[in-house]
Amino acid sequence: LSLGRGLLLVLAASLCWSVESVINRWLLAALSPATVAVARLSAGSLVLVAIGLFNGDTARLADLGAGAWGWTVLTGAVLAPYAALRLYAPANAAVLDVTAVLTLAAPVTAVIAVVTEGSAVPDVVGLGVVACGALVVALAASRRGASSGVHTG
Repeated sequence: LSLGRGLLLVLAASLCWSVESVINRWLLAALSPATVAVARLSAGSLVLVAIGLFNGDTARLADLGAGAWGWTVLTGAVLAPYAALRLYAPANAAVLDVTAVLTLAAPVTAVIAVVTEGSAVPDVVGLGVVACGALVVALAASRRGASSGVHTG
């Protein structure tokens, strides 16, 4: 394991995600998840357009063909429900529990990469440990909520 550029970017993204989770929890105390999701996606789109204008990359948008626009629409169609669900979850459960369950995405992503890209099979033991840890936390949270009869959020 070395701290190359890719790993540093993932660590930076993880830090941003952690901060965003705390901010979302604060916002969700006053606003509906749908409102926060729409604001988040709109603000993100504006930031991306601003970056494109600053870098001069928006001129290439006119050169995109129907296939590229189709992939763009498909990506947005996947991102929008993810963003909405990602905000409904902490509105209804503890942030730490939500994060633990989202950790299950690592093994799922690995399987998808192997199937769709022919990537090398990742360390199964490591992914298994991640999956088991996330399941244990999710089960503990579910039992805690069921036994106390109160909302876990």
